[in-house]
Parts: sequence; structure tokens; C-alpha cells
Amino acid sequence: MSKVMRFFQTGIPRFYRVVVVALFWVILLYFSFLSAVSTSFVNSLENTFFCQDSILLNLCAAAAVMLFCLFFKKWKVSRRFLDRLEQEEALFRHCRRVLLLVIFLLSVVWVLSTQYDALADQRNVQQAVYDFQAGNYQTFRPGNYMAAYQNQLGLFWLSYLFSLIFGSQNYVAFQIMNAVAVTLFYRELSQLGRYFGWRRGTQLSILLMGVLFYPLLMYCSFVYGNLLGLACSVLAIRLELQFFQTHQKRFAFFSAGAILLALLWKSNYLIFLVGMILYALVETFRQKKGKLLLLPVLVAAAFLVQSFLPVALARQATGQPFDQPMSSWSWIAMGLQRESPFAPGWYNGYNVHSFGESNGQTEIQTQLAKQDIQQSLRYFWQNKGEALQFFTLKTASEWNNPTFQSYWLTENHQSSAEESNWLWQFTSPWGEYYGTLFLNLFQFVILAGALLYCLLDWKKSGFTASLILAMIFVGGAAFHLVWEAKAQYTLSYFVLLFPYAAAGYSRFADCGLVLLGGGYGNGHWKNVGRRWRKNLVFLGALFAVMAVFIGICYSGGRVASLRADTGAYLEYVQLNSGSPALAQGDWALQIVTGAQLQVESTQNEDELVLSTAPDSEAGRFWVSNYGEKTRFYCSGWQSNLCFAAEEDEAGQPVFSLAAYDRSDQQVWRVTPGRDGSVVIAQNGNALTYDAQTGRVFLAPADGSENQQWYPVAIE
Repeated sequence: MSKVMRFFQTGIPRFYRVVVVALFWVILLYFSFLSAVSTSFVNSLENTFFCQDSILLNLCAAAAVMLFCLFFKKWKVSRRFLDRLEQEEALFRHCRRVLLLVIFLLSVVWVLSTQYDALADQRNVQQAVYDFQAGNYQTFRPGNYMAAYQNQLGLFWLSYLFSLIFGSQNYVAFQIMNAVAVTLFYRELSQLGRYFGWRRGTQLSILLMGVLFYPLLMYCSFVYGNLLGLACSVLAIRLELQFFQTHQKRFAFFSAGAILLALLWKSNYLIFLVGMILYALVETFRQKKGKLLLLPVLVAAAFLVQSFLPVALARQATGQPFDQPMSSWSWIAMGLQRESPFAPGWYNGYNVHSFGESNGQTEIQTQLAKQDIQQSLRYFWQNKGEALQFFTLKTASEWNNPTFQSYWLTENHQSSAEESNWLWQFTSPWGEYYGTLFLNLFQFVILAGALLYCLLDWKKSGFTASLILAMIFVGGAAFHLVWEAKAQYTLSYFVLLFPYAAAGYSRFADCGLVLLGGGYGNGHWKNVGRRWRKNLVFLGALFAVMAVFIGICYSGGRVASLRADTGAYLEYVQLNSGSPALAQGDWALQIVTGAQLQVESTQNEDELVLSTAPDSEAGRFWVSNYGEKTRFYCSGWQSNLCFAAEEDEAGQPVFSLAAYDRSDQQVWRVTPGRDGSVVIAQNGNALTYDAQTGRVFLAPADGSENQQWYPVAIE
């Protein structure tokens, strides 16, 4: 073999391994730093709170998992079980089926308990399916939703095929399909361990992490292509690895088909496709077999098909030109802008506004977006301190939210079913707060486990193949550094760390057994000390460089911005949590002077007024609670208190009485006020009185005295 061929066969894979591991380690170390010092929370309005975290608690959580894995492998009973897993295929398959069944059932229970309707982009795509079937092509015309957001056409066509069986806007059926996708994703993620040369116990650990990490299960309610695309992407990767092991062409075709489906479900999975092509090229050089180039060729062909087929079908079916989509550069421009109501780099409507300013012309919007990108980069170059803060907060808001906005999805949806009490408790701000505490530790444990894997498996066979997920993770981190930010976008990459974490803790336990004199695996770790020394030279140097870099960048109190909202978030949780302050029963509501709230009938409508000589029936309210929702039933008028959508001459909502229904207009939130009073609010506005005029109206909740109502129980 010539030196040139030997370089390509060994040098390129080695270069690939060093570069990917270096970038992967740097990113993991930085994310671990963010996770250790702070946590990001998102409220119902999608505002991000940057809160303080405990470094010691996170380190203790990772240490506890390491010790648990060590003693689990040392304990004779569990050790015999692990040996049986390696020897008995039937036992392994049974355990895998049980864990996958648990994941599927948890997903289905969540879907059937919530039955959330689609919102925003989800609803727009599903509405387009219905309109298309009804022959209404308005949304496909230039400047309208489907014509502007052509990246949604793949999801549109797959949803259309889905609707031929289940009907359009059948959200529950779509969500059940998401549950199947989550189960398939974890099955394929676990299967990858086999091609990486990992033990079966490690493969089962990946599924166990899937059971514990419930945010991905909550995303089954998301009527979008995220989960289906993720499942198809990991399936494509598994089939790719199978092709390179067996050299059977059918796996290359299946892999290309799977990644094509993933791109149709969600175009962002292009990052997975790029990772697949890069790995395929490296593996082709390593094996020195030209026929293996079949896979990257097929995968590239899948990308070309995805880029033109949905648009071509839409042109043919609707007769619309589809030649002026919204420019993808506008999302990059938006991702680099400091002005956002949510967090740095988050949505601020720039893509929509710039598209309007460009009169719906793609080329004009592209030029405008590029100019704004240059302006942002120029500003960051001239103000490096602000640039550091911008990208720090943007990265933390995306990657350091351990719920990945899964709770936010539950706070703004309508449902066809009234939620159960456990669901209300689970999704309430208090439930989210305690859930985030658990997920915060879980996130740090996963990051620490992935770091361990890189440290301990550097020279093992199968390590190069396993880096395909790390390369995709690196690509996702780089892409979302400049793209429009959302925590939900990074979820697809975080779950790729589960195999590394499972393998990392397993390797640590094996090494620990060697040090304790209880070698595991028939002497496989005999040379672990020599291997560790080589790894530590490279990765230890990276750690030292990163530690110095982080220390310099965040010295002088610069880390404070990552903890600035701690008090504000705790106040938000306190104000928006807990059971209603009024127990079920008959109540009269008085103000501090003793005047009582009652319903007064006029010629035009029923009104809420204050009365010093109240009618006993007009001022009697039956309070009923369900979760945090409270309804006020006026006994004298046999109707529920509600407010209408229209406003009066003063711009205030109009109160009325109506028969019971499930509308939000009849639902109130009752929280404790001062000195035994209560505050009765809805959508941020509280029931407010004017003591001089006796008028009662809604005003922004501010805790003022004229929003304090003193309940008096009526026997």
C-alpha cells in the first residue's frame, strides 16, 4: 500500500476522530459550566428566566450516579443479571420490549390525558390540509402562509396522506403517531449501541433514560414533524451503520429513504443528513472500498428530492407559482438580533416584517437580511463584551432549559378534554418548578456521562463509528448559535447524548472495578492505566484551556447575568401557583368598607356593582373549583359570572351572566390577597372596584387595595 493510500485510509479517520472529539468536548464542557451555575426557565408567555443553580448539588448528582453504577456492577446479583443479558438473547429482547412498552404507554397516557389542539404553525399546516381538500387554495397564493413557508410543504403532504385515513385536523390520531415515533426513536437509539460494540446492559440503560426523561414524551402533544423526523433520522443512521458493516446495498437504499422522510417531516434534520454524509466519506476511506460511496450518493439524492418534490407537487396541485418563499437568511438575521421580547436571538417577527417590507420578494428579503446580519456582526465586533453576553444568554436559553419548553407547550393549548387533577398539578407553575429541579440534575448527569465516555473510550474499537452522533450534536450547536433561538429546537440534539452517558458511566464502573480489584470483562481493562494516560494528555489539555478561557470570559461578575432572574422567577411561581384561595361553597364578596359585590340587572345587560344594602340572592355566589380554575355561580340569577369579548366605552371588558359552558370566559383564578382577602383574576387582569362610583371592572393585576375582596361564608 502506497503512503498516499495509507494516509487516506488511516490519516483521515484519525483526523476526523481528533477534530470531532475536540469540538465535542469543548461544547460539552461549556454546556456543563452553564448547567452547573444556572438554569433557564420559560413561563407561559415564553419569557426566559435565568436563575441561580447549585454547582455542588450538580456535582453530587453526577457522583451519586457514578457510585451507583460502580456498586451495581460489583453487586453479585446484578452482575449475574448483566452476564445473563450478554449470554441470553431472549432475556435481552424481553427486557427491551418491556422498557419500550413502558415508553409507549406513558406517551399514550399523556396524549389521551391532554388531547391538546394544534396552535400557531401546527394549526396553519393542518388547516392548509383541510383547505386543500375543500378546494380552497387561498393559503397557497403568493404572500400567504404555505407560499411563504415552503419549508412546511413536506409536512403538509405527509399530513395530507395521513388525513386520507384519519381525516384532517384529527389531532389525537397524529399525537398517537407521535407516541409510536418516540418508541421507534428510543428503539433505534438503543440499537446503535450494538454497532458501537457496547454491552447489552448499556443498550438497556439508554431506554431507562428514555423513561426518566419525560419532556420528549410530552412533545407527543406537538402536532408537528419534530418527533417523526427524529425517529426517521436515527433509523437512517442505524441503517447506515448496518450498511457499512454488511455491505448490503438494500440498507443504503433504506437509509436514504429514512432520511428523506425525516427531511419531509422537518427540514431542520438536514444537519443529520450532513453528518451522515461526512461519516460515510470517512468510513469509505477507512475501508478503502469505492462501492461504499453508494450511500452518500443516495443520501445526497434524497436531499435533492426533498428540496424540489414538495414544491413541484404543490405547483401542480394548486396552480400557484411557489416562486417567492420567505428567505432562510431572515431566520439567521433574527437569530443575531438583540431585540426580542423573550430572550436574545429569539423570535421577534423579523422574518415576517422583512418579508412584508420586501413586498414578498425573496431576493429583496435576502439582501435585506444579509445587510442586517452584517450590521449585527459589526456591532458585536465593536462591542465584544455585549457580544459575549448576547451569545451566553442565547446559548443558555436554548441549551440550559432542562425542560426544553415541554411545559410551555401545555400552558397555551386548548383541549377537547377537561384536564384531570394530576395533570393540573403536574403542569402548574409549581409542578413545573419541581419538575425542572429534577430535570436540571438529570441534564448535568447526562453531560457528565458524555464527557466520561470521551475520556474512557478514546482508543476502543467502535469509537469512530459512535462519533456520528457527536458530530451531529456539534453541528446542531453551531447551527443554533446563529439561527433563531428556541429551547425546543435543541431537544433533538440533547437526546443524542443518552448513549454516550450510558456508555460513559458503564465504562467508569468497569474501570472502578479494576481499581477495587474486581476486574470485569475477562481482563479487557488490563491496560486501562496506559490508555488513560494517553487520553488525559489530550483531553486534560482541552479541559485546562477551557477552564482558563471560561475563567477569563466570566470574571469580574460577568456570570451574574446567568442568575439575574432568580428572584423574579420565584415571585412568578408564587403568584401563579397553588390551589384556589376560596373553598367550594356559598360566599359573599365584600370590600374593606363592607360594601358587597352583587349583580344588578339593567335594561341593557347585567352588571357587577357594589352595594351597601345588598340583595341576599344577587350577592350570593356559589364557588366551584376544578384544579386552579374557579367559577362563580350567581344563585339569584342562576347563571355563571363571565365577561364578554367586547369592551365598553371606557375600553374595559363587559361583564355578563351566562349559562354554564367550558369557555375560558367563565374561568377565574383566585389567589390570596392581604389580611385574609382574595384576588380574583383572569389573564393577568383582576376584578377591581371603584369605591366612589360603585363600579366594578377588570384592570391589570397589581395587588392594589381595590383588588382585595373579603369573602364571607353564607350558611
